[in-house]
Amino acid sequence: MDVFITMLEVVKEFLLLDDKISPFSVCAQTVALMWTFLTGISDLLRYKKVRMNLSRGAIFLSVSVMLVLYNAATHFIISPALYHPSLGHKIFFGLYLGVSLYNALAGTFYFLYVADAVEKPERYSNYFLIVFPFLFSVIYLSENLIVPVYLANFLIIIVELSMAFLTAYFVYLEKAPKIYLNHTIVSVVVAAAYAFRIYGIGFQSSDVLVDAYLTIVYCTVYLLFLQFYFPGFSWKKSKRHNGDMEEGSLESAAQENDSDELLNEEKNPQKRNLLEGVNLQTIENRVDRFLQEKVFLDEEIRLPDFAAYLGLTVHQTSYFMNHCKKLNFPEFINYHRFEEAKNMIRKESHLNLLEIALACGFNSPSSFHRASVKFAGVVPSELRKEILEKTLEISYKINEKTGLESAI
Repeated sequence: MDVFITMLEVVKEFLLLDDKISPFSVCAQTVALMWTFLTGISDLLRYKKVRMNLSRGAIFLSVSVMLVLYNAATHFIISPALYHPSLGHKIFFGLYLGVSLYNALAGTFYFLYVADAVEKPERYSNYFLIVFPFLFSVIYLSENLIVPVYLANFLIIIVELSMAFLTAYFVYLEKAPKIYLNHTIVSVVVAAAYAFRIYGIGFQSSDVLVDAYLTIVYCTVYLLFLQFYFPGFSWKKSKRHNGDMEEGSLESAAQENDSDELLNEEKNPQKRNLLEGVNLQTIENRVDRFLQEKVFLDEEIRLPDFAAYLGLTVHQTSYFMNHCKKLNFPEFINYHRFEEAKNMIRKESHLNLLEIALACGFNSPSSFHRASVKFAGVVPSELRKEILEKTLEISYKINEKTGLESAI
C-alpha cells in the first residue's frame, strides 16, 4: 500500500503543477490532459472509417504528451541540466520539443483542410514527423540545450502567428465562418505565451514558465469546448476524402444524381417510370419495416444496402425516394435519425448530445448539427433546451391534473 501511495505521489508530481497553483488551474490541466488523450485515442481507433481522424488523433495525442512533459521540462530548464545535459536530458527534450512543434504545425494544416485550402491532412501530419529527427539532431550536436530550446520555441511562435494570419485571411477574404476567428485569438495568445516562455527561460523564472503553461492549458480547454458545442468548428462540412464520402458530401452526390436522373427522364420520356410492374404497396410495407426495425441507426447503411432491403435496383430505389417520398436517400435516413435523436433527448436526458448523435447513426457531430438546423431550424443545443422545456411543462400539467383529480 505504501508503495502504491508513493507511486501516486510521483505521478502527481510529474504530471500536475505544484501546490501553489489554484485548484481551478489544476482541474483545468487535468481536463485538458484527459480530454486530449481520450479524444486522440478515439480518433485513432476510428481512422479507418474517416481518414482525417488519423490527423486529428495525432494532434490531440501530441498535445496530451506535451502537457504531460511540460512540468518535467520546466524543472530541467531551471536546473543545471539546461547547460550541462546528460544523454537522457537530450532525449527528453528531443521528444518534448518535437511534440510541441509537431502539434503546432499539424494543427495549422488541419485548419487549412477544414477551410478547404488543402486535402488529406493526414499526409501533412506524416510529413511533419520530420521535426523529431531534425530536433534530435540539433540537440545531439549541441553542447547544451539553450540553442535547441530557443529555436523550437521561436519556430512555434512563427507557426502560431502564421495560423492567426491564415484564419483571419479565410474569415475576412474567403468568407469562412466567423467562428474561426477564435483560432486567430487563441493562436495570438499561445504565441504570446511562448514569447513569455522564452523570457522565463532567459531569466530562469519558474513562475513565468508556469504562467505560460497555464495560458496554453486554458487555450486548449477553450478550443475543446468550442469543438464540443460547435461541431463545425473542427469538422469539415463536406468533401470527398481518400475515396470515401462523408455524410455531407453524400447529400451533395445524391442531389447531383437526382438531377442527372431528371435530365435523363426529360431526354428519354419512355424511361420515366422505372417502377413499372413493381408492387408499390409491397415496397411501402418494406419501408415501414425498415423504419420499425430502425435499420437507419446503422451508420454504415448506404443506398445499395437500402435498395437490397427493398428488393429494388439502386436506380429504382432512387426513383422511388424522389417520386414517392419526395426525399433523396441521405435526407430520408437523416430525417429518421434526427427523429430518433429527439426521442433519445426526451427519454435519455442524462446523455450528452455527442453520445446521442453517435447512437442515432450520425458519423460526426457536424452531420447531426446540419440535420438539426435543416429539420428543426435550430442548433442541437437549442433543440435539446426546447425539448426538455416542453417535457417538463407536459409533466407539470399531468402532475397538476392528477393532483386535482385526487383532491376531487
